[in-house]
Formats: sequence, C-alpha cells, structure tokens
Amino acid sequence: MRVLVLAIDRDDDFGKKAGVKGPVIGREACIDAALKLSLADPEDSDANVVYAAVKLRDELEEKGEFDEVEVAIITGHPKVGLKSDMELARQLEEVLKVFPADGVIPVTDGAEDEQIFPIIASKVPIITSHRVVVKQSPSIETTWYIIVKYMREILSDPEVARVVFGIPGLMALLYGIAKLVGVWYPESEKIVSTVIWGTVLLIIGGIFFTKGFN
Repeated sequence: MRVLVLAIDRDDDFGKKAGVKGPVIGREACIDAALKLSLADPEDSDANVVYAAVKLRDELEEKGEFDEVEVAIITGHPKVGLKSDMELARQLEEVLKVFPADGVIPVTDGAEDEQIFPIIASKVPIITSHRVVVKQSPSIETTWYIIVKYMREILSDPEVARVVFGIPGLMALLYGIAKLVGVWYPESEKIVSTVIWGTVLLIIGGIFFTKGFN
C-alpha cells in the first residue's frame, strides 16, 4: 500500500509569504519549503504543519507498515472558498500523478483546512487525519505565571485577601441569594435566567468569600 502524507495550506501562505508554488512533493523539498516560510514568517503555523507531516512520514517509513510513504504540500489561494478548493483539487491530482497513492493522511492546523476533506476523499481514500496544535507562546506562559504568582501572594496576605477577594465575594454571595429569593415572588419574570445567574453568583461569591476569609 502506498500512503501519501499530505500537508494542506488552504489560504496559500507558502505562496504569499515565501514564494513557494504548490504542489511540493518529496521530503527534502517539503523541508526546504517549510524553512522558507519559517524565515519569512516565524509565527505562521503552516510551517509547523509541514514539519509534522515530514515527521509522520519518517515514522511511518521506519515502522514499515506500508510499501511506500511520501509527503507533499498542496496550497490553495488567498481567497479561501471555491477558488482555493479548486486549486487544491488540481494540485492533488498533480501529486497523485507523480505518486499514485492508495491512501492519504491529511495534516492540518485547524478546521478550515479540514473542510476540503470531502474533495480529497473523492480522489483517494483518507486513512486517518492529523491536526497540529502549536504550543502556546512563551509570552502567554509568562503572563499566566505572573497572574498565578500574584494570586498566591494575595492569598498569602490575610489583610489583602479580605479586600481583594473576601469583600467582593461577600457582595456577590448576598446578591446571588437576593436573586434566588426574588424568584419566589409572583411578579418575578424570566425565572430560569434569574435562577441561573443567582446560582452562578452564589458559587463565585462563595469561592471568593472562602478564599478571602480563609
């Protein structure tokens, strides 16, 4: 069985940013294309998709479960929709002429690229698919670390914790109770939404009040 690992770039970032024209076929050619895109735009996730596709191709070849494994990139068009999908279909046919695969494994970075799966399946069976999730940037990790750090510092100081968490929590707690009590009056409207909001405020207020006053 001949398997094609297929990296998909529906909006043609390779062409727009790196001047790479699709399709790109072969391990070395794909790595070269990904490197060009990485240099042109280090934040573009499509380069990671290609690296992941090459890695998957190498792993499958090493396992030896298939007779032959190849990797390729197909690129669409900046105007995502009919035009890009027609271009992807054309490039896929070109790839299949060079490497007549019996099955394909699409590699994407999101749901947008996955919308062309029916087009791929109409030409060659899809064995499975692989979505690349890029890890969060260090700046986001740093921001989260700072938030957690200051939260711990606030909670470690009883006086500050009462002001920052305890009093707001008490207010939310009382307001939530008032909302739930008000449901039982005949003139109350939108009972369901009132109960939901009252319950949410009760829970959040209770957590903040408990944390603030230890």
